[in-house]
Amino acid sequence: MSVNLRESIISVATDLFMKNGYLATSTRDIASILNVSQPSIYHHFKNKEAIYAEVLERFAVEIGNSIKEILTSDHSYEKRLIETSIYLKNNHAVNFSLMMNDIESELSDAVQYKVFTIWQQNYFQPIRDFFEAIAQYIGYDLNPEIASRHYLRLLSAYLSKSTYGSDVSDDDVHVAITIFLRGVIKSSDYDSFIESNTITQ
Repeated sequence: MSVNLRESIISVATDLFMKNGYLATSTRDIASILNVSQPSIYHHFKNKEAIYAEVLERFAVEIGNSIKEILTSDHSYEKRLIETSIYLKNNHAVNFSLMMNDIESELSDAVQYKVFTIWQQNYFQPIRDFFEAIAQYIGYDLNPEIASRHYLRLLSAYLSKSTYGSDVSDDDVHVAITIFLRGVIKSSDYDSFIESNTITQ
């Protein structure tokens, strides 16, 4: 029962944190949904911060395992990145901007460090490894580290539900990543484009 309650706490807390954020979720809310007392919650976790840290750790590991599998598949490089992006859009239940703000402003330094280390290993590193593998194709004198960060900045807009709501489609993400990789201007016309200052009516 004790193990089951711990898992139930994590399950309910995950739903609440992902939906409402850290500040708007309380251990009282969690206890109420589970129909248990708050001391029962504290028997398993020191405080709300400890619950949040475990929720984020589990989420990061789950996401990391999935994107590693996609990014190391035998599909084309472009298809791997598009499939990874669509997977993240469909499975990133939390508002990404809200989550990052909560981590940076609400958690203690020690927990911040732990969470960011876990996310670095499970979330950012697989993406950086991917860009490292295609380093020979990256232009504009960008290294894999910078390319990875620009990719995540772009994708974060599609993971922030307050920005785009639930209307973002897989096709929207597909187009965004295609533009990220290929650019807006056709490569065959790029030289003439940058030299031109006339807009065709």
